[in-house]
Amino acid sequence: MHSPELAASITTLVTPLASSLALSIWGIEVALGPRSVVRIYVENDKETGVTIEECAELSRLVGLTLEVEDILPSAYVLEVSSPGLERVFFTERQLRGAVGKRVELSLLAPKPVMPGRRKFRGLLAHAEKGIFTLVAEDCARLGEDPPLIEFSFEELKKVKQIHFSPEATAPARAKAKGTPKGAQAQQAARPADESPEEVALRPLTPEEQELLTITGGCEAL
Repeated sequence: MHSPELAASITTLVTPLASSLALSIWGIEVALGPRSVVRIYVENDKETGVTIEECAELSRLVGLTLEVEDILPSAYVLEVSSPGLERVFFTERQLRGAVGKRVELSLLAPKPVMPGRRKFRGLLAHAEKGIFTLVAEDCARLGEDPPLIEFSFEELKKVKQIHFSPEATAPARAKAKGTPKGAQAQQAARPADESPEEVALRPLTPEEQELLTITGGCEAL
């Protein structure tokens, strides 16, 4: 169970700790349960991004602070990392910066344009006066344009950016076309100057060798 209230309290405690390391809080998630998890996402202004050492140091400071404050009801796992490519958006301002990118979102309640459905994936096409427009590509029907879903940030349960890697999708396309497994690797292993027609001949059996000697040629084989 997610706890926005507890996340807000932890954000208040963690923000000055992150600032002492020249880091800023992107967002915090708290999921309570038998194995509670506190996820802290941080970023900075450096071109190199957030380092593992910075995450480890902030994790140490946060762990000590949460132990002293004792605001979590049970044992928990603490995770500190950068937001990453598939980042979760915690504010309306963050989401406005994702216009033109593909996102995955969950609504608190269905929309009339798509009754009964609350989860969508597609292009975040527009944002104006607090209203966002999503081109719901996963709802497109054959021969029709994808439906447009309009929503405000307050109507969202969760929204995150999704990332497609061309390298990751290429093998899937090859498989869909019926390419046998391993065929591409075998082709790549062949030297560039080797002719496809060059085939290694198997050794002759004793019977074939005897027949060749008798006939004096290969036409009998």
